[in-house]
Formats: sequence, structure tokens, C-alpha cells
Amino acid sequence: MRVLKLTVLLLLLGLMSWSASAFAQDKDGQGSEPAYEFDLQEVGGKEHMTFQELADSGRPFLLFFWISECPHCKRQLPFVELMHRNMQQYDLGVDVITINADKIEEQALATIRERGIQAPVLWDPDVAQTEFTMDMREKGTPRIWIFKPGGELVEDFGSFNSNLMVYALDKMGVELPKELAHLKPKK
Repeated sequence: MRVLKLTVLLLLLGLMSWSASAFAQDKDGQGSEPAYEFDLQEVGGKEHMTFQELADSGRPFLLFFWISECPHCKRQLPFVELMHRNMQQYDLGVDVITINADKIEEQALATIRERGIQAPVLWDPDVAQTEFTMDMREKGTPRIWIFKPGGELVEDFGSFNSNLMVYALDKMGVELPKELAHLKPKK
């Protein structure tokens, strides 16, 4: 009986040591999988995008979660779209991706047409894919996630930000173009 207890104790200690080592490895960024994952299709299209592709692109990126009927999403969406267009125009090497969580794809398509959205819009009906790793059902929309290259989360917030582009670029460590310097708040 004593040998059995000692064996169980040694097994438990070994398991604890192994799990602590695995946790430390992931915490240091040496783990094999990113902390987040999804594989989503574009609204109204056939193209797919995964979190891993964004993380591996070598570019910082912003994810904006929204639904068509959310008044706060409607308020933030123009600023997200403006950031996307400026990233394209000034070729800043930053990806701006939106993720729509409408249950009906046609509703998302109507909002995209109505608002002239050019940023990529991925579709995650009822947050089916982002629920587990990004906890979206509990956090709700709108939600903004700012990532550095490699998929390192820098910021996660759900409040409105009219100066989103300046704020996000600063968090990503990306220089604001001289042509847009007037947008930076005076200190």
C-alpha cells in the first residue's frame, strides 16, 4: 500500500512538473499554436482567412468584431473603414480585418453595401468560431483586437474610439505618415 501511494505521488509530481513546463513554454511564445484561432469565409465570397495566416504574415493587424444591428458597431465602423483605407493608401503594412457575427449573411451583405465597406469582412455567424479562443459571446460587440506581427495581442477593448487609427498604430509601433500627423493629439 505504501509503495502504491509513493508511486501515485511520484506520478502526480511528474505530471505537475510537465504541465508547468508546458505552460511556461507557451507563455514565453515558444508554443506551437497561437492563443487564438479561426478559419472564416468572406461575407458573400468563397475566400477563407485564418488567424494563423494573419499571424504569419509578418504584419501587424487589427480585428474588428461587429453585427449589423448594433448601434455602437455602426458608430465605430466608419473609423475602422477609414483606418483600412488609409493603410491601403499609405501602404503602411497593417491589415485591418472586420468580422461580422450576423446570423444571416444577407444582413451583413446589405450593411456592407449600404456603408460602402471596403475592408475585408469575414463572417462568423453567431460567433461560432471565435467564441472559444476569443470569448466573443461574453465580450460582445463591438470589439477591437490589436495584434503585433506573429499574433501577439497588444490591446483588446470594446469602447468607442474616434481616433482609432492613431491609437492602434501607436500600439502596433507603426509610424503615422507625415500626411496624417495632424491627427495625432497634441501633448
